[in-house]
Amino acid sequence: MILKEVQSHSAIRESTNFDSVHSVGILFDATGLDDRKAILHYAESLKKQDKKVKLLGYLNEKENQPNYTFDHFCNTELSWIGKNKSEKVEQFVRTDFDLLFCLSDAQSLVDIAARSIAKLRVGPSIQNTLAFDLMIETNSTNQRNFLDQVEFFTKKMNTQ
Repeated sequence: MILKEVQSHSAIRESTNFDSVHSVGILFDATGLDDRKAILHYAESLKKQDKKVKLLGYLNEKENQPNYTFDHFCNTELSWIGKNKSEKVEQFVRTDFDLLFCLSDAQSLVDIAARSIAKLRVGPSIQNTLAFDLMIETNSTNQRNFLDQVEFFTKKMNTQ
């Protein structure tokens, strides 16, 4: 089902150098406290570089945490076939980011990345090649390490 939806929409994709990026979307697994802290810290560092940052975190279970500083969704906001039922997710998908980072190979996050209209979608190396425009393989499961690798490679990209 997601394959048909991805193939039917036509987003404008383009190579983007990290230094020229104005807007960044970050999809991440927000279940672990350490990962949440690392991603929030990274998002703050991007904002200090005058980049507009939007976060969307996935939580295993619905938590009554109104003090989260990022949008999030959980399993209860997915249908039994994995289709999203969250307006926050749909808004994220429709946002025209210059650069989208997907920091997990979790299927719900990969599906969101695949449907995104971001100009450049970057994620982990996975079997679903429609989901990302650039895939990076790293031996570390540390999300911050992955972000450092993404930033390194996108800074090297020549857009001319």
